[in-house]
Amino acid sequence: MNKTYHIETYGCQMNEYDSEIIESMLIKSDYSKSSSIYEAGIIFLNTCAIREKAEETVANKLDGLAYLKSKDPSTIIGVIGCMAQNLKNELLI
Repeated sequence: MNKTYHIETYGCQMNEYDSEIIESMLIKSDYSKSSSIYEAGIIFLNTCAIREKAEETVANKLDGLAYLKSKDPSTIIGVIGCMAQNLKNELLI
């Protein structure tokens, strides 16, 4: 199992804080930060639904990350933050 992670944060300062908390939890679980999103075993995109540009950026990023998931189905890709909460039905497909 690839115990590396990558977190990208878009939007508000609260998301920055949340990403720091998640990073701390991953480190405590013996994960290490990946130097590249393309080599990470866990990828989190943390974004704010209030900022349309951030939402568009994450949607485009998810399209690109679909290739990584198809190449390695064990890769975990998560969307967190208020975008995930507001668009959960669209994201869970």
